[in-house]
Amino acid sequence: PTDSPTKAPTDTPTQAPTPVPTATPREFFFDSVDGDDANDGRSVATPRRTIGCTDECDDERDGDIYNLKRNSVFREAVHVRYRSRRVFRAYGDAAASKPEL
Repeated sequence: PTDSPTKAPTDTPTQAPTPVPTATPREFFFDSVDGDDANDGRSVATPRRTIGCTDECDDERDGDIYNLKRNSVFREAVHVRYRSRRVFRAYGDAAASKPEL
């Protein structure tokens, strides 16, 4: 048996693929007690009352963060795309009950 020829190393570096840009995740705040759907929902000071209240929320992006105020109860359907990577988390007084969805 003879050895198969070995390929000589090349001096041409391989170029890494260019990463595909992704949209920056957004952060929304919701408070079923003191929120107002006329608010922009982009800060603790301006929470929205309902989660499905806006087109901006419907234009979900991977990594979007939905902050739900503690002691809130949300009695609405929340539609999440298949394989969506929305993040839901609680904010407010840590001693208060977790939000219900």
